[in-house]
Amino acid sequence: MRKGFIYAIKFLLLSSLYLIFSYISLAFTAENQHVSLSWAPIGIALALLIRWGTSLWPAITLASFASTYLQQQLPLTQALGLVFSATISIYITALTLTKLNFKPELQRQKDLYLYLKTGIITLPIVAAVLGIFTLYFNNALASEQLLDSWLSWLLGDVTGILVFATPLLTITRTSLIPLARPSIILALLIMLLSGLEILWFNSSGLALAMILVPMLSVFWIAMRSNLATTSVVILAFSAIAAFSAHYDYGAFSNLANPYIGIWVYIISMGLVSLFTAVIFSESRRFAEQMKYSIDASNIGTWDWHVDTDEYFFNNTWFTMLGYDPKSMVHNIKTFEYLLHPDDIALTHNSMDDYLNGYSNTYRVHIRLKHADGEWRTIVSSGAIIERDVYGHVIRICGTHIDITNQLKNEMELKLMHRAIESARTGLIITSSDAGFPIKYVNQAFEKITGYRRDEIIGKPYDFLSEDDDKQAELLALRDHMQRAESFDTVLKSHRKDGCSYWNKISIDPVRNESGDTTHFISTQSDITEFHKAQQALDEQDDLLRQLSEQVPGAMYQFKLDQKLKPSFPYLNDGIRKMYGLTPTQLQIDPELVNTAIHPDDLKSVQKSILDSRRTLNIWRGEYRVIKPQFGWRENHAKPIKMDDGSVVWHCYLTDITERKSLEENLLKANNRLETAQQVARIGYWSINLDSGDIYCANVIYDILGVSSLKKMKLSSLLSITHQEDISLLSEQLNNAKQTGLLNVEHRIIRNDGSERWIHHLANTAKTESGHDIILEGTIQDITERKLLEIKFLNQALTDELTGIANRRAFIQHLEQEWSLYIRHSQLTASVIIVDIDHFKSVNDKHGHEVGDKMLCHVTDIITKCIRKSDLFGRLGGEEFAILTRETNIDEAFNLANKLCDEIANHPLSITRQLKIAVTASFGVAPFNDIEAEPTDVLFAADKALYQAKGDGRNCVRVFQPLADIEETS
Repeated sequence: MRKGFIYAIKFLLLSSLYLIFSYISLAFTAENQHVSLSWAPIGIALALLIRWGTSLWPAITLASFASTYLQQQLPLTQALGLVFSATISIYITALTLTKLNFKPELQRQKDLYLYLKTGIITLPIVAAVLGIFTLYFNNALASEQLLDSWLSWLLGDVTGILVFATPLLTITRTSLIPLARPSIILALLIMLLSGLEILWFNSSGLALAMILVPMLSVFWIAMRSNLATTSVVILAFSAIAAFSAHYDYGAFSNLANPYIGIWVYIISMGLVSLFTAVIFSESRRFAEQMKYSIDASNIGTWDWHVDTDEYFFNNTWFTMLGYDPKSMVHNIKTFEYLLHPDDIALTHNSMDDYLNGYSNTYRVHIRLKHADGEWRTIVSSGAIIERDVYGHVIRICGTHIDITNQLKNEMELKLMHRAIESARTGLIITSSDAGFPIKYVNQAFEKITGYRRDEIIGKPYDFLSEDDDKQAELLALRDHMQRAESFDTVLKSHRKDGCSYWNKISIDPVRNESGDTTHFISTQSDITEFHKAQQALDEQDDLLRQLSEQVPGAMYQFKLDQKLKPSFPYLNDGIRKMYGLTPTQLQIDPELVNTAIHPDDLKSVQKSILDSRRTLNIWRGEYRVIKPQFGWRENHAKPIKMDDGSVVWHCYLTDITERKSLEENLLKANNRLETAQQVARIGYWSINLDSGDIYCANVIYDILGVSSLKKMKLSSLLSITHQEDISLLSEQLNNAKQTGLLNVEHRIIRNDGSERWIHHLANTAKTESGHDIILEGTIQDITERKLLEIKFLNQALTDELTGIANRRAFIQHLEQEWSLYIRHSQLTASVIIVDIDHFKSVNDKHGHEVGDKMLCHVTDIITKCIRKSDLFGRLGGEEFAILTRETNIDEAFNLANKLCDEIANHPLSITRQLKIAVTASFGVAPFNDIEAEPTDVLFAADKALYQAKGDGRNCVRVFQPLADIEETS
């Protein structure tokens, strides 16, 4: 409805304008009743049909009929003929221009020539012919008037189209803005004033001379503005001309036909302005487009005036290099300052070759310095655009194009191409057209398939697998490509030689800026060997699965990702017996495993897992479970850190409930044994005689008084062994290597300084290697027993009263010393026998208690005077004996005299008042070759003693063997 309303408004407006301007044209510019020298309706009708649509042709018909029949009151047949000729010619012309994509703005020369040929020339000719012949056949014109009338009609239609159609076609909301420019207003005033003088007043007498002034003015306006502005100026000038012709004023009134002269002048002015405005508008538009294009494309321009050596650069030239155009100077020094030193000679030589005709073009690659210090690669090109009358070059213009990024992109593209061609993986690019034809393949694809590149290009992407088009993977690949989706698959394909291979394919869509898929890129790899290995691996996995089902316990994989989220990638069915949970349950919800572990052990298990994840050490743990029933489990797992940061454990889980029960019983037995060992002060030990390593029970560390934190070694044992027993222990250990038995008692010095006796009893044990000698046995603390033995021994060999050796002990030592003497005759020794004088009378007179004191008194005196190496013993009663080692007879005699004097000089003090004098007799006998037994030496000393007693006591006598022999004889 709205469209209908708008159509009606346009219909009324077009018909009204046609009718009004018909009347005006006939009133002011008509040459006769039928012909007007400026027929405005044809221009109005043509312009509005083009702009508003040819469907408005009935408005022209109606207005034309009203003008000819009602207004001019022509006969009906004549009026209808004129209506037909006007309507049909205008309609066909408007329709033709519309079909030929005519642009009414007339901004292109193409539209100008179309408008000129069709609207300004063809339409007036056709309309004039049809109109004149209509008048002629209706007897409105005589035959001799035909040519003049046709020319006048033609002139009127041309004028009407030029003056009225042109502004109606070109005027827009902004096209008349140039009329506000002062220069245009001034030119318009000059044109109108000169026009009034020429066409109206003619008062100066110079009207004919001023005819060119309006022409030049409209020419200047056409150059400086546009066609719309120019056509409005022509329209205004035409109004003045119409009134001038109507009232016969102005310089053209003197002509034979003023009408013809004025409108020829107007037509000439209109044609000049029409061509000038269109040509200059298009030139300005082209220049603006060039400027905007150059600015938008970041192209710098340079202009060298050779005759004046002036240089000019556009703003882009400076901004392209990062400089502010306002701060830079336009001269050759600026260019040379920014030019790379190595490119100066190249630039000058190239320009000289071009100017001297050695080169047809000037084009060179140079480097200019950017404001950021980077050298930018520039394509410098130029051409000679002006020469003087002698042919000398006076002006050269050119461009500077920054191709730095282009070169980088080209290098990147070349690198990418080399990389693609060097890749070992086949690469294919296919089109998204029907069948997905192949557009590109790399060398690796040729090598894989055996096809040459020219044999592959254009073939469908799946031609290698066409023989197996029932593969489910191939159908899936086709489906994903139809949906323009990425897809990975493995297909069985065929090489050129017919051999099949397994092809791993990854395909992805390539989309343009609009998101439409234009191509597909695909990588293809020959994984035949991998596929075979995978099949073998699958068979091994199946075998492993079957074997794992036979292994007691459970095998599984446990995984912790970077966020510590647990999962079980694999579990065998043994997990049911271990945790009372199925593999599916744990894979769906890994946290269920926590419900099977004993609550008291859960935290320690979780901590051990995290510790293993952190250190990547083997995770080994024993813990209790409550599912499927109470028991013990042992886990053994090796962690592996994956590329994504997660950690995977390959685990073996066993039921150790029975073992833990045995261990518990064993621990109890060990505790009882340990208690028994502590009570008995005995402990088990083993020693490696080759390495010196000692393993022993805890009680032994307590026996030896050493720390259990330090590993026991043979050197440690020897270090605490009593100095006098080290050789004994070492000798017994060496003997044990041969005999296989160790049985030795020795002393040790504990860290607290105390002395203890220990007993080693051990036998050799076999080792796995069969090389090392291991002794296994016991160590017992025998200090208490040993002290008792020493005590009993001392009691058996010590005189109870005096504390010195008794007769038995003395005889034993005497025998030992005699044995040494027999083996080593160079040794010397002597025996001294001491007898207290008158001891029996002291006993009888003072009692046995005083007698005992006297015995002890003499013992003390002698002990102080002899050496530690000498043996002092009581033979019985008041008789003592001394064995002096490494002492000859003289030394023994001197010692006896000394003792005799000491005893005599030290009486026995019983009380302060009672002191008893003490003396003793001494008999001395040396070891010699005459005696056959050790007792012989004792007997000889005794003989000497009796001699001393016979000589008055309190003296020393030495045994004289020869004297005894003579006496006997």
